[in-house]
Amino acid sequence: MFLHFVSLLSAMAAQAGPAACPIEDAASEKPGWRAECDAAIKAERDPVAQAVLLFRSAYAYNEASQYFEARDALERAVKLDPANPVAWHELSYTANALGDYDEGERAADTELTLRGDFVATYQERAFSRLYLAKLDGLYADRDKVVTMLPTEAAPLLDRAAAAMWLGRFDRARSDLDSATKLAKGDAGLGKSIAAFHESLVLWTTTSPKGAAGCAWPRDNAALHVPGFIGDCTAAFLAAKSPTRRAEFLTYRSLAWLSAKQDSATATLDRAVAAAIDPGSADAHANLGFAYLDAHHSWAAAREFDRAIAIKVSWAALAGRSAAKYNREDPEGALADAKRSFEIEPNELALTVLGDLAHDRGDDKSAKLYWIGAYHLGSTGDAMRDRLKGIGVEHPEREPREGPKP
Repeated sequence: MFLHFVSLLSAMAAQAGPAACPIEDAASEKPGWRAECDAAIKAERDPVAQAVLLFRSAYAYNEASQYFEARDALERAVKLDPANPVAWHELSYTANALGDYDEGERAADTELTLRGDFVATYQERAFSRLYLAKLDGLYADRDKVVTMLPTEAAPLLDRAAAAMWLGRFDRARSDLDSATKLAKGDAGLGKSIAAFHESLVLWTTTSPKGAAGCAWPRDNAALHVPGFIGDCTAAFLAAKSPTRRAEFLTYRSLAWLSAKQDSATATLDRAVAAAIDPGSADAHANLGFAYLDAHHSWAAAREFDRAIAIKVSWAALAGRSAAKYNREDPEGALADAKRSFEIEPNELALTVLGDLAHDRGDDKSAKLYWIGAYHLGSTGDAMRDRLKGIGVEHPEREPREGPKP
């Protein structure tokens, strides 16, 4: 959101243009704004002015999280006026919000040919490059921002994070020390710096096994072994094969989740893993489940689509069925859940089938599906609440009937 606010400031400074479609002071939230703006865009005959209006329209769409509409408007804008840096910047932001990081990077590259001294462009491109696993380029952009804002602490934290991905831990420590000096009196930055220090310790503290200690965990306890995160960091940095690098990040993501309850960092590890090894169905499915757990069902469905396009699996189909259910696509959810269950009986597919049956008012079928899911391992509070809602107080006493989708 900060970078989006920067876009607004940039637009106000760089684009006088027509008066229609104002975006300052939350003007786009006023009744009738959208209809008036659309009419102004349609009536405008000057392509440069129309591009300005399209940018403003897109900015308002983005503020409302309507990213697809924003992208459509921005693609029209840059076609009308390819020399409009603000539109390119907003397109980069929008593409990143949609997870189209290649497009986000390309838009930022184009913007930099038009204005190479705009800090937010390097910040936006760095975001693209992180999720593309272009880690050298990520560091270069973060380093550029430090040179442009030498008296600010936040860019040093960003460069420290980029350095850690490259194994440049001395650089990261130096940046954290410098940021600490600049952030004196800023409690918020102080907390961020302390969190970075804790993360750096975890990245660099290994077990006696070192990189060899990073292996698929036999059980949950293995993820809590001191040094496991550092072992997987060392293994990731030492590995040459994209497949192995992605695997080590996946193992590390499990430790972030289980040992540290840090779902955001775990999701980032899985996102970088999927970018490093884009041909891995498992990497995309793992990322899909991370997004699903974060209630980001659109992004989850996209990753499951990618996984299934590479290799059909019951897990990816079950995950996609849950994402489709969350996105109010009952027909798609039903088809995927049935197909998943046919490949391998599993609790997630049965849960979705039960939810769909319950939505139809068929609690008899819902009970069969949910009890089946319970006996396959879905014994948490969410499943117990489902069953309690249809009168099942003790699911463990229910027979193991074999539900059929």
